[in-house]
Amino acid sequence: MDPLAEHPKQIGSSPYIYVANNPINLIDPTGMIWERPEDKRRLESDIKSKIKSKIKSHEGEIANLTESLTKETKEKKINSINSQINDYKERIGLLNQSLNDVEMLDQDSRSYFLEDLPENATNAFVHADGGNIYIQGTNTSEHLHEIRHIGQFLENGRQLSTIPKDGFNRLKNPGKTLEQATFNEVQAYQIQAAYGGNGSVGMQNVNFIKDIDAAKINRNKRHSDGTAMYKFIEDYLKGQKK
Repeated sequence: MDPLAEHPKQIGSSPYIYVANNPINLIDPTGMIWERPEDKRRLESDIKSKIKSKIKSHEGEIANLTESLTKETKEKKINSINSQINDYKERIGLLNQSLNDVEMLDQDSRSYFLEDLPENATNAFVHADGGNIYIQGTNTSEHLHEIRHIGQFLENGRQLSTIPKDGFNRLKNPGKTLEQATFNEVQAYQIQAAYGGNGSVGMQNVNFIKDIDAAKINRNKRHSDGTAMYKFIEDYLKGQKK
């Protein structure tokens, strides 16, 4: 049975509404919904296909770099090549995580929306209104950053948790400790860089995925008054120094 058969928007509607009234060209294997068909299409035909293309490209780069290693390769060059290979492997892992995150949203019973922010926006987040979940971002890489935070709840079987702030019910960081919360934020920025490139995270001296860490986020992500954008990361780093 379709798990959303009794969803308020299904009752009394066309029996084909589950596929946007287009059962010839569209399918709905899980019975779950993205509230707007264009958001679903954007994830399926745009984001997913680009992620898979990036993964294939990185796999090709790894193969080329591996092939370039010979017995005559100097140690310094070997270290450089291995660093590049490890970086591509990390990117592939993060991109696969993004694919898993999108799948988890597909399986969830809530209604999801993608919200496009203007390019000059400095703070994207996820917020909830009843059963509707709004995922903000100025571009796809930021959307995937925020989707990762949703995935961090769903992959552990936890309900999404929000907190009122500035007129929104904003998604909390899923971490139960400062260390977990910091890891979650670092991972989300790494997801963002894996899809959008190193420059997409707005941090200096990011050459490899591993360069994105708590200290770099704390140093680069500041409000206009100089205070930390992620107070929990700053507190975590202070605790590490003790």
